[in-house]
Amino acid sequence: MRINSKILVIISLSIVLTSCATITGDRSQAIQVTSNVEGAVCSVANTEGQWTVETPGSVLVARDSGNLLLNCSKKGYKAASVSIESYHTNASTWGNIVLGGGIGYIVDRNTGAAFYYPSTINVALEKE
Repeated sequence: MRINSKILVIISLSIVLTSCATITGDRSQAIQVTSNVEGAVCSVANTEGQWTVETPGSVLVARDSGNLLLNCSKKGYKAASVSIESYHTNASTWGNIVLGGGIGYIVDRNTGAAFYYPSTINVALEKE
């Protein structure tokens, strides 16, 4: 049985194009963390890992479909926690559905490439 070269090209392209965000985007994202108190130490976490940053500062986190949790503290201040929701990268999601029949969306969702967090997060701490 001989496979037509056009069919082979179509199959190859559909495999390559089905995970748009995974191929064209990053699985990680830089986030600027600020607070009303300079030098607060913040633990940043999601299901993909945990990172530490001192305010004001930038941290590279793995993208994920789940929330990003920040716990910040500094001596003389009450600890503060914030939960930041992740958002879909809509263009990649629609591209995956139209071009790949949804297979790419599953790949992008599992790798976190289909999601992003706000680029800047501010955490307010109160004096004790």
